[in-house]
Amino acid sequence: MSGYLDKSHPAFDEYKSNFVNSALNGGCRIIYLHTSGHASVDEIKKICEITQAKTIIPIHSEKPELLKDIIPSGEVVILQDKESFVL
Repeated sequence: MSGYLDKSHPAFDEYKSNFVNSALNGGCRIIYLHTSGHASVDEIKKICEITQAKTIIPIHSEKPELLKDIIPSGEVVILQDKESFVL
């Protein structure tokens, strides 16, 4: 993920960089996590528990609505392509 935020990296993404900077400026704490391949349901639950996630925004998910059933402790926000989320 950090390659998307590094201006010198070929994968730099200005939109993602601006999003993260806005979140940081708004007082959010960013934790960088990475799973190789697709994370299992148990791995997603564990990461949400460890980080005490209050808001979960699934990205690159085939069935993001299922997170609402498996992560009851946090708000699951499902965004459509190019849709914004205001902190």
